[in-house]
Amino acid sequence: MKSPKLKNRILGFMGGIIIGATVAYLVLVVFGDVKGGSEFPWHTKLLLFPVVAIALWITISIHELGHVFAGLSQKFEFRLLSVGPVIVEKELGKLKLKRNTNFNTFGGVALCLPTDQQNLNKRFAIFAFGGPLASLIFGGFFSIFLIFIQLDTTLLRFYLLESFILISCILSFCIALVTLIPMHSEGFTSDGGRILNLLKGGPSAQIESTLLNAIAQATSGIRPSLINPDPILIALNLPYESPLKPYLSGLLYNHYQDAGELEKASWHLDQYLEGAQYIPKGYIASLYLEKAWFEARHKKNLSLAKEYFSREKAGVMIPKSQVLRVEAAIAMGEGNYSLAVKKINEAIKELPKLIDKGAAVAEKEWLEAMLEDCKVEL
Repeated sequence: MKSPKLKNRILGFMGGIIIGATVAYLVLVVFGDVKGGSEFPWHTKLLLFPVVAIALWITISIHELGHVFAGLSQKFEFRLLSVGPVIVEKELGKLKLKRNTNFNTFGGVALCLPTDQQNLNKRFAIFAFGGPLASLIFGGFFSIFLIFIQLDTTLLRFYLLESFILISCILSFCIALVTLIPMHSEGFTSDGGRILNLLKGGPSAQIESTLLNAIAQATSGIRPSLINPDPILIALNLPYESPLKPYLSGLLYNHYQDAGELEKASWHLDQYLEGAQYIPKGYIASLYLEKAWFEARHKKNLSLAKEYFSREKAGVMIPKSQVLRVEAAIAMGEGNYSLAVKKINEAIKELPKLIDKGAAVAEKEWLEAMLEDCKVEL
């Protein structure tokens, strides 16, 4: 039997071949005469470059919107959509448009979360399939257009329009095919991998469903200490290699910290850090910030706290309240209580924006306790 890592490499290689072949064909479209256009001078055909860029952004957006609409159909709550330099995020019940400064999420991220725990495996599988399905529908629509509608490509505007449709069609089918290949890369599980994990049963499904159940509880407002750790521990100790296990360690860290069992919390935090290779690069800063917080607040180890705090710059995907919480803990350790109070108050104001509503409940309590400690010293 192939190991999960070897299987991922093989499937990743297959995905690379598909992407490479698609890129090669697109280069022929742009630089060659696959779709005609020889009557146009080369500098005019340079207009195809922005056409390719627009087609890429639109096809990725369609894919991610497929996830969003599938999630909404399963009564999930929309939280975030990121494509290229654009992010749409739901904060305090309102949609906000932001600039994406995290290159790791330029390839598209859609986040919708459940508000209950009913039949999560099937619902998340539908959510995962929504993206490839949207890409297939979009590609099919443009295929029909290309087959049945003939444009006069001797005119520049129609030449560019047909090129856009052709490129969008190719990209849509490529995205659908690659995302349906079951693999895990750069901290993300492909849509096909997620669907397979959720529906085939066995240890992979148990690990994923345990994780999804805990996330559903957290996002519905249950604080970490009230989430039963036993199913998470069972899933974590299964004799099965899974890139999702570090997330289980993260859940246990949150649980034991909130429950005041700091020794256990420390151990699971270190396990979480050891699994950083499986975490998307855009989120690793959150791990380092949490380690900095724990060292500053609970272990009073300021030098190590500062080291972790400086390791990774927090991007748009990292909650501002987490950064402020760490800064407050470090300021307290340095005896700068006035600065700590300022950071604590700012952090409390940011808590309603957290996706994890259960964590927001716990963190508010922690921050208020810090505020009382500061008042004693001032």
